[in-house]
Amino acid sequence: ISLCGHRQALRHALGLVGEMRTRGIACNTHTYSALMNVAIKCGELELALDVFHQLQVDGLRANVVTYNTLIDIYGKLGRWQDAIVADITLMWQGLEPEARTFNTIIIACNMCGQPQEALRVFDIMTARGFTPTATTYTALISAHAKADRLDHALATFQRMAEEGCERSVITYSALIGTCEKAGRWRLALDLFAQMGRDGIAPNTAIYNAAMSACAQGACAEEARAIFTAMKRSTCRPDALTHTALATACQRCGDWAGALKVRLCFQALHAPLQGAGRELKRYFVPFPQDLGGGCDSICAHPARAVKERT
Repeated sequence: ISLCGHRQALRHALGLVGEMRTRGIACNTHTYSALMNVAIKCGELELALDVFHQLQVDGLRANVVTYNTLIDIYGKLGRWQDAIVADITLMWQGLEPEARTFNTIIIACNMCGQPQEALRVFDIMTARGFTPTATTYTALISAHAKADRLDHALATFQRMAEEGCERSVITYSALIGTCEKAGRWRLALDLFAQMGRDGIAPNTAIYNAAMSACAQGACAEEARAIFTAMKRSTCRPDALTHTALATACQRCGDWAGALKVRLCFQALHAPLQGAGRELKRYFVPFPQDLGGGCDSICAHPARAVKERT
């Protein structure tokens, strides 16, 4: 049944449970925990909850692994209060939570937009003598970021390095995105460079955050270099990528370069989020002396560039 989770073979897992019943083999706590995991990996969260309830109906006692899985389900369903209640229930039943239990609750609170609760759970975790792991620190950085506590997030990032914890793409994504949103564009770019030195490949969100940082700092050359690196990777530039690059060019006075980016984007027919609102949000208006502004440039790009030059 556990192997079915790796292949997302939920139907087969349910078939195995049915076969166990047919042969008179009793399902135990491990059986139900494994089936819950399969359901989660297949995106069937409500079914995973039904499996947990069936465990209780059968009079079985959930173990720590079961509760960790249950907390994960609640987080994905947006039910962070239930995730915390599950932890309390675990202790009421005489079970001892483990580091993974607290990590899962912190992540659940983050996913539900409750960074302060996540930070509170972290304090409880350390007060009870648990040693934070790389997963804990990454979740903590995300919580600090969502609570607009950039300095705390940076301190946690430094602490990870001091304790030899491996920093992942998720760690960098939370931190770089927060720096960019806080207007700390140079710091965001420094972290992006550090990520490369650590041998971690950026994802689309990180590339976009770095590009937006370039736009804030009017760093067109750096934006072009990041854009080129992104195209060489497995990540596909999207609307935010192109608009950030165009904005960086515009803020450097390179209107022809910005126009080229816009026309390339239109030619690629990349999906535009918000029916054009993202472009409107990121593009700085073209100067009126280019002959009627943005609409005129799009209608007569060659003339506009010629007039500009």
